[in-house]
Amino acid sequence: MSPKTLLTNSANALLEASELPLDPALPGYASLCEPSQLNAVLSRVVARWLGPDVRLLNSGAHVRRLRPGKRCSVELELMVGRDDGVFERRRLLGKFYRDDRGATVYQTLVELRRHGLGTGRFLVPEPVACLPEYNLLLLTWAEGESLSSVLLAGSDAEQGVKGAAAWLLGLHNCGVATGRCYSFIGHLRTLSGWKELLSEVYPKGERLLGALLARFRRVRPTATSLLNIWLFRPIGSLAWTSMSFASTTRCSTWPTLPPIYGFSG
Repeated sequence: MSPKTLLTNSANALLEASELPLDPALPGYASLCEPSQLNAVLSRVVARWLGPDVRLLNSGAHVRRLRPGKRCSVELELMVGRDDGVFERRRLLGKFYRDDRGATVYQTLVELRRHGLGTGRFLVPEPVACLPEYNLLLLTWAEGESLSSVLLAGSDAEQGVKGAAAWLLGLHNCGVATGRCYSFIGHLRTLSGWKELLSEVYPKGERLLGALLARFRRVRPTATSLLNIWLFRPIGSLAWTSMSFASTTRCSTWPTLPPIYGFSG
């Protein structure tokens, strides 16, 4: 995570979208900060997802993650009413981009789900809608405990890691070839940057992190080594439940191997 990233992950610390200064690089975010405008736009695009007997009554947006000048993730809380008089609350994840990347991510997620990653215990989020006029991508909300929480708690951590590795291997072999392309060397350069940030927080770990990176540099970029590198990345945004193992939307492929995908908020 960049030091310039704002992350709010506590139910007691959610920020209303309208509380933050407007970011000129994210015009879509600025346009939908007003509740009335947000509700009008969502009513138009989520009707099919809600179902024929459900209507949107009200909505609110809370900032979950903001990278100024690049992207913003918001939790969209929807109050809906059914024809039978029952009221419900539903949630979506909204991702605002500074460019049209949301459309590419939307198509990639559609392809991943078509290739078997939309059913079973481990899932990728369902893309609900893409609004190019706002550079906004809407996704189903991933419920569950984060994988990092499972690992830190020490309860069944080994199974958690094995499950993550098996899921990433499934992504690697799923046959989808879309997504942003990264080189092996470029990814190691990114990890080196993470090493510097982590070492500032925990200086005693600098030697171990350096040894891990040196080991990665010595191995061939095989499927196994790539899985090891992905597990070395921060994984706090991955959700682990009995029904789903998902985060959201940054997808990447390795040019010399079948595609491997990673998801981060």
